[in-house]
Amino acid sequence: MSKNFKALAAAAFSFFALSCSLVSFEGFTASVSLGECQNYYDGELVTFCFSCGVNPAAAEALISLKEDGSVCEAEFFWFGKSCALKARGGFKKGRKYSLLLNGNVLTNDGRSYGAWIFREFIFGRKEELFLPLDVALPEKNNLQKNALVFLFNKPVDAAVFEREFNLSPGLETIKNYSSDKTRVEIKPASKWKANARYVWRLGKTCALDGTKIFSDYTGSFIAVEKVEPPRLLRACPVLESGAFAEDMDLTGLLERQAIGLVFDSDMDYESVKNGVSFLPYVDGYWSKKDERRFFFVPYQNYKLEEEYMLTVSDAVEDMAGLRLKDSVNISFKSQCSFITARVFLNGELLFKDRVNKIKAAQNVPLIFTLEFSRSLSQKSVEGIKSAASLAAFFPADSSAPNLESIKFFGQKPSSFALEYGGVDFSGGKDEKIYAFKISGGANFIYDDYGEYLKEDECFYFTIEK
Repeated sequence: MSKNFKALAAAAFSFFALSCSLVSFEGFTASVSLGECQNYYDGELVTFCFSCGVNPAAAEALISLKEDGSVCEAEFFWFGKSCALKARGGFKKGRKYSLLLNGNVLTNDGRSYGAWIFREFIFGRKEELFLPLDVALPEKNNLQKNALVFLFNKPVDAAVFEREFNLSPGLETIKNYSSDKTRVEIKPASKWKANARYVWRLGKTCALDGTKIFSDYTGSFIAVEKVEPPRLLRACPVLESGAFAEDMDLTGLLERQAIGLVFDSDMDYESVKNGVSFLPYVDGYWSKKDERRFFFVPYQNYKLEEEYMLTVSDAVEDMAGLRLKDSVNISFKSQCSFITARVFLNGELLFKDRVNKIKAAQNVPLIFTLEFSRSLSQKSVEGIKSAASLAAFFPADSSAPNLESIKFFGQKPSSFALEYGGVDFSGGKDEKIYAFKISGGANFIYDDYGEYLKEDECFYFTIEK
């Protein structure tokens, strides 16, 4: 038990006695069966003794009894010169009683003597009463031991405790009771405010058996002491292993790479999630590595050649409730690469910077093999027919070869075989030049992550007979 709490308990259970146990005048004395420092009493009756016979009705009128601060009706029993009394129905265990004899006592022979006796006690044995054993305050700047804890010798009445407990400045709290109701743990619903001195007060509380604590208890504490606001140390890529590449900035960010934020203080996770934004908007989710490192994972690739602005708002808070001094803006552009393509005709690689010469036989279909650098999405696979085309380039010819078949393997293929028939290269003085084109742009050749063939890919060739 702490020294402060012992002093607090001693003060709370020291009752004030304002007179001696004996009032004596020449020829008259009055006494009471309670000692001046008797804080607990478990007898059935309290007795006033007078040295001579007194008028019972007049004496009873001078005696007042209070229970828990309210006037209580007393029952009187006279035995010669002694007056015994109790609360009507009997004294109640655990209740605090105040007893006062005050005024002029009228004796049977007509004399009058002034008398004043005051006693205050709790009814019952001390070991049977409801007492607080200890109060543990939150440890400063310790997130693991940040609760205000009350310990009692009996199960506490939770409803009364809720009513009698007060905390200032006001803060929403969560109260957890032990299974035997002798321990109450109080924590903030969110967090203690930094540098705030909280004052707690526990009023007159009851145990489940009805016994009471009749004194108010109070104390104060500072749970979090912090001067410097938190700082964002860096924004960096997060590797597939989950490691933060803290020696890199976002200029090397890959097409769908997670972004990590590193702070110098333990941060409020919800505050970080709600306080970071992207422009243009990026859909994804947040997670945390530890209390100072958090990362954002996009659901899709960042748009190619798009410049993004990541903003960490000054509303982001640390666990002490302190905010960033200023908002932080970080611009970045993904290092995504566009999809590339290689094209083979009858097994020979075609080049875009020349007119390719290909050997082929009349009436034998031309087979184009397309190899892309990424596996294409299902919709792009379905649209490959529209993306690829073959036509006579020079001299122009109104007749177009026929796309007779498309072959590919797997649900998300990267290689295709296109077979064209109806290619006429039998006659004429000049060689006929053909053009095979794959349409570029975001709507033709693309993968599930948004990467696409940047621009049209054209391959020119002639047929050697």
